[in-house]
Amino acid sequence: MLTILRSKHTIAGTSPGRTQPAGGARPGRGPPSLSPSTGCADGPPPGGDSRPGLDRIGPLMRSAARHTGHQIANIDSGPGKRATMKGMTTESATAAPASRPRALASLLCDLLPPQGSWSDDAYLWLTDHGNRLVELTDGHLQELPMPTDTHQAVLAFLYDLFRARLGPRGGVVRFSALRLRIREGKFREPDLLMLRDRSDPRYQDSYWLGADLVVEVVSPDAPDRDLVEKRADYAEGGIPEYWIADPRDETITVLALEGESYVEHGRFGRGEAAASPLLAGFTADVSAVFDAPESGA
Repeated sequence: MLTILRSKHTIAGTSPGRTQPAGGARPGRGPPSLSPSTGCADGPPPGGDSRPGLDRIGPLMRSAARHTGHQIANIDSGPGKRATMKGMTTESATAAPASRPRALASLLCDLLPPQGSWSDDAYLWLTDHGNRLVELTDGHLQELPMPTDTHQAVLAFLYDLFRARLGPRGGVVRFSALRLRIREGKFREPDLLMLRDRSDPRYQDSYWLGADLVVEVVSPDAPDRDLVEKRADYAEGGIPEYWIADPRDETITVLALEGESYVEHGRFGRGEAAASPLLAGFTADVSAVFDAPESGA
């Protein structure tokens, strides 16, 4: 299941610095469900959804934790309010320790929105208090895989390259998991995201409202997520440049935005230097990038 409630942040509506631009979410494809191990079913339960709103989740979780022996830190139930859990029986409150995590998981699945019903605020709350990589598309959550050592080595090498270029020039480079808002109802967590100007208003603390360049290192579990789906996502977000580093064939594809879609600026392999049309003169030695896992870079 999603292991949540690890953060020490306090829930009090939308966090400071979050901006919620106006406008409704446009129709879009819903990504696959969260892993079945969450125990949360797709779609609303039969007969409609009577689950509490987001403002009730904090108090209810505190009550559930008190009965199941879990500690949930800093969830504000409001001044002078005592959180209660309807349906919590004496038997469940005194359940054997081994069954308590399962009992809590079941309670949480009953309280959290079903797939297709996640709002931006609910998604932001979940990812503020979680330790998994999760993205949102029009009410649907998608849990991303944990990275491999190869993935992280390639990512770290590219991070150092871009940071060396942009940092001294007033830019900023960040790595996952930092949320990037594509539009209302759609959030992504790129492996790398950057802005050429630190004073850019899209540069926010809780999540970014856009980027000049993003990088994804292809995950072996579902290559099309980075090669196809996110190509469309980042174009929709108006991001001028998208780099795709693919350890499977040791190539870097550089895409440049033209109008509403990307065109391929170049596909670079070993012995070549991947070049950026956005950052004049910036290149990355492809051989060095994919040698990083073995070189210890």
